[in-house]
Amino acid sequence: MLHECKHCRNKSQNLKRDWPVHLIDCNPGRPITTADRLVAFVHQRIPPKDTQTCRDYGFTRTLGFEELKLRILVYHLLIVDLQVKAKTIHQWMEAGILGQMMRETFDSRLSPAQRQQLAYQWFCSRQQTFDRDTSPFLSDAAAVSYNAHRTAWQFIGGNPQDSMEQIATSILNMRPSAGHGLDSSLLHSWVYFGLCGCTTPEEESTLITRYQLLIRFVPFDKFCQAYSTSSLSKLFEECVVPISNRFILDVLGSRNRKSVWFLKDFVLADDETARKAKDTSSIGLDYGFSNCQNVDEVIALRNAYKQVFAPIDADPLALHEACLQGTLFEYVKQKARLKPQQMFRRLMKNPYPLVSEKN
Repeated sequence: MLHECKHCRNKSQNLKRDWPVHLIDCNPGRPITTADRLVAFVHQRIPPKDTQTCRDYGFTRTLGFEELKLRILVYHLLIVDLQVKAKTIHQWMEAGILGQMMRETFDSRLSPAQRQQLAYQWFCSRQQTFDRDTSPFLSDAAAVSYNAHRTAWQFIGGNPQDSMEQIATSILNMRPSAGHGLDSSLLHSWVYFGLCGCTTPEEESTLITRYQLLIRFVPFDKFCQAYSTSSLSKLFEECVVPISNRFILDVLGSRNRKSVWFLKDFVLADDETARKAKDTSSIGLDYGFSNCQNVDEVIALRNAYKQVFAPIDADPLALHEACLQGTLFEYVKQKARLKPQQMFRRLMKNPYPLVSEKN
C-alpha cells in the first residue's frame, strides 16, 4: 500500500522508514538544517556531499577512508540505533556541545557490548573533532590546495599535527635534489582542478567538497596519478559521485587545457591579482590582449570578456569556438556592450582560423 506525503503529495510504500531521506527533497514547511542532511546521509550510509554539513559535523577533520567510515558508523549509532532526532543534534551543534552531548548519550544509553565496538572506541579518542569546524573557510582552489598539501605531507611521513606554516617551512628547506620542486601549474590550480568550469558559487563549493572527500577516499599516489593522466573525472565516478557538468569534464579530460579557461581565470580574478599576473601568454594571442597598446585597453578588453562570463548560462566552449573561427568580435558583441566598436574589433583580431597547407 502506498502512503502519500501531506507536504509534497509524493507516495511511498513505507513513508516513515523513508522519511529521513525523503525530507531533503520535500517541503516540510520549515528550513532544512544541516542536521537533517546528516541524518539523510547516515541512513544511506554515505558521507555528506555539501560543504556546510561536512564542516558542522567534523567531516572536514577526517583523515583517510577508514576514519571516514568510522565517523559514519559513530553517527549511525547516535541516529539509527539510539534514535536521536535531527532537531536535537542541530541544537547541540549550534551550542558547540555536540561532542560532549554525544559522549554523555553514548555512556548512558549504549550497552556494554556496543561500548566495545571500534566505532565507540574511536569516537572517544576523537571526540573533540565532532564539534563544528570553525576554522576560516577556504574557498575556490585554496580549499583543495590546503587539503591536498596536508594529505601529501602525511603521505611522505610528515607529522599530521604540523601547522601549515610548519609544513611550508619544511618544504622550503628541502633540498632541490630531493625532488620537491614547486610545480608552476599550482599557480593556475583554479583551472587545473576544474573549478573554472563551475557555473555558480554553490556548484564550486560542491566540487570543493567532493575533492575533500576524494582525497580522503583514495591513496594520495592514486590521486596524483589520476591528476597527471587527466582521469580525475573517472576517479570521481569510481569513488565519490560522477561529474556531469560538461565544462568541468572538458577541463579535467585533457592535459592541454583550452586557453578559454585561463581567460576566465584572468578575467574573473580580483583586479589586484589580474594586475600582477605575469603569465598571460596563453590568452594574449587567442583573445587579443597582445593587441592592446596601453593599460586602458587591457582593462576594457578584460571587462568585455567579464560580461560574457557573468551570466549563469554562459558557455565558455562557445566562446572558445568563436576564437578558433576568428569571430570573437561577432560573438562577444552579442553578449556584451562594446563601445567603441572599432577599438574592440581591432583588439579581438586573432590569427584564426588557421589555414592548413594544401598538398
